[in-house]
Amino acid sequence: MAGPVHNQPPPVQQPIGIGIGQVPQDQDGVVPMGQHQAEVGQAQPRATSALKTAWMDVKHFFTSLFGSRVSTPTPLAVTNGHEATDNVLHELTRSKPNEGLVYLALAEWIGHNPFQQDASRDGLRQEVQVQFGDKLDDMSDMQLFRLYRTLQNNPSLVQDLGQNGSAYVMSKVDDMNDPGAMEIMQACGKVNDMGGVVTELAAMVKDRLEGRGYETPHINGTGPTPFMDRFTENAVLNSGDLVAALRDTVLQNNAEKDRVIIGSLEVSGLRDEPKGPQRSPGRPQDATTALEDPFFDDPFKGTGTDGEKMIDFFDKHFEVCSSPEFWSHFGAKTNQDNFGSAMALACLSRIAGNGEVTPRDLEDLRKALSPPDDRVKPLGQLPLNLIGTASDERMKMLGQLVFDRYFAMGSPFELNLEPQFAETGMVRDTFADPTKTGQERFDALTNAFVQMQGRQRFPMDSLTNPLRGIAG
Repeated sequence: MAGPVHNQPPPVQQPIGIGIGQVPQDQDGVVPMGQHQAEVGQAQPRATSALKTAWMDVKHFFTSLFGSRVSTPTPLAVTNGHEATDNVLHELTRSKPNEGLVYLALAEWIGHNPFQQDASRDGLRQEVQVQFGDKLDDMSDMQLFRLYRTLQNNPSLVQDLGQNGSAYVMSKVDDMNDPGAMEIMQACGKVNDMGGVVTELAAMVKDRLEGRGYETPHINGTGPTPFMDRFTENAVLNSGDLVAALRDTVLQNNAEKDRVIIGSLEVSGLRDEPKGPQRSPGRPQDATTALEDPFFDDPFKGTGTDGEKMIDFFDKHFEVCSSPEFWSHFGAKTNQDNFGSAMALACLSRIAGNGEVTPRDLEDLRKALSPPDDRVKPLGQLPLNLIGTASDERMKMLGQLVFDRYFAMGSPFELNLEPQFAETGMVRDTFADPTKTGQERFDALTNAFVQMQGRQRFPMDSLTNPLRGIAG
């Protein structure tokens, strides 16, 4: 009878002699490197790799079941290439990724990360490797595995958007001799770029997981999803404007979902018609009160607008001035920088005066930082850890949000801060200095705003017309 069988690791085959591509090593697996020594790690046996992957699957299942956070942090705003990279990783590591937000994150990445355009797409691949490389290396096994699972569970992102995106765009074109053919080709290129980002990212994730000893089965395509089908059609209709195409696609999808839900409720007899007048965020009585504000008796100071009175006005009438009805008017839209920054500073002033940050303060600040604009992604919910005592650290963080949205060079709603004036350099120098306190940051923001407004006069009907429109 044979003796007991002991589980032993398979023998490692050592090379016979030293040939091309083989590295000499001693019995401890150490390679001589001049005066230094480097350890050579043995390849992970395939069986062990499969077990590691299976065990990670189990952990991932229970992590998702109990709602433990795995996703990478979301940036507070997307204003540069690094934040756009963080945003892509966040959307791809969420427990329930939203296809529309993933596409938007990819489109924003393309917009914020210029790369060399070449036929072989080497420039794009190199930029992806530079922007994502270190971030992937720093991710935990679970985060990296979540990212891989998202790509595996949404194969249209890799195979279809990555390899066939331009073909889907071209299939929406009726006549390639159309005068807009050049714009259509631009749309093809941009959709292909989005696919190139996710394809290269998938290869990098696969490489790093395998380097950590996990198996990564091949990701197969499934054909375009309904979202991708609509998106590529809208990319043509919007002449390659990816953000506009995504906006239209999301609106169409949401409208379709609403129709399905409402239809189901009607069939089941659960839908009631709304009763009585519906309260509007921009109420007529609030607009009437705002129009009677003393600010309009003397809104100017010297050659420009009185910035301090302007901040006070938006503080007193924040609800109506932050409403969708207010921002729907042309006058408000053309002054997103002036009105939005005044509202944001009013929020900071209120917080500093009360000595605490309430949930309402945080939501008001989010609205002030996101005047409606099809070209700019609105901010999501601000971090809840900002709620509490208005400590110096919290005030620094809140001030940074306002600076990044309105005062920084190249910010989404950049104020007309002319470089030759002292306050422009002062506010930007203040935020570049990590030793400056939250109060110093707030003072620099307020001073820059007041000084800038004092040199310009926006037409006052830009403010009164939206209010009159609401007042009726």
